[in-house]
Amino acid sequence: SGNVATANAVVNVIDVISPTVITQDITVTLNDSGTFTVTLSMINNGSSDNCGIESIQIVSNATFNCANIGTNYVYLQAIDASGNTTSDYAVVTVNSLNATTITNTNDTLTATEAGATNYQWMTCNGGNYVIISGQNNQSYTAVATGSYAVDITKNGCTTRSECFNVATLSSNSFEFNSKVNIFPNPSTGIFTISIQEDANITVNDLLGKVIYTNKVKAGNNTIDISNYQSGMYLLNIANENGSITKKIIKE
Repeated sequence: SGNVATANAVVNVIDVISPTVITQDITVTLNDSGTFTVTLSMINNGSSDNCGIESIQIVSNATFNCANIGTNYVYLQAIDASGNTTSDYAVVTVNSLNATTITNTNDTLTATEAGATNYQWMTCNGGNYVIISGQNNQSYTAVATGSYAVDITKNGCTTRSECFNVATLSSNSFEFNSKVNIFPNPSTGIFTISIQEDANITVNDLLGKVIYTNKVKAGNNTIDISNYQSGMYLLNIANENGSITKKIIKE
């Protein structure tokens, strides 16, 4: 009979497949201001969706500074047109300074970390850190046995090394040391320094504050710290041939 009937059906196509988020881990170094900001392109490694990604963005902290040295996690979130959402993270490793390594060559201590803005050497005997005035290079020549450390400032961060022990000195250090004599010690604040070479003299208190500086000639020289309170001070004597730090006591 050739009868034909037709009808319309409504077909709803629903996307229930979430996007695929693919990240990549990165290692970064802080800039001169001590910060680094991770961008989307740095950690997105080909995220996709069967119907296309509507938006993809970083949804966690992505700016790092000195407090974030080491392992960090940056989260990436993708949303498709149907509202399906997927998140995953990338591991962002913020480089630290190589401040723990110090080498010793003939009493010259050298921080392995190069290119720093500043180096500040100090003694650290008994856990008491005392700044060695004027010693701001990558290397420092020890003129007395003991423990030494260095503060390294680079890319806006300052990191202190572990203490490095100098148990013995080479003959050159003993030679420079033998050229210096300080008397009387203890004294009421006036000390005579007998030295065989011209040198620069600095006196620091135990907190590292400089209280006296002077340039002296070979021979006997007098320094006067009688206006300062009684206690122990550190006298540093340095020239192109070396440096030595002596303890002096004002009664």
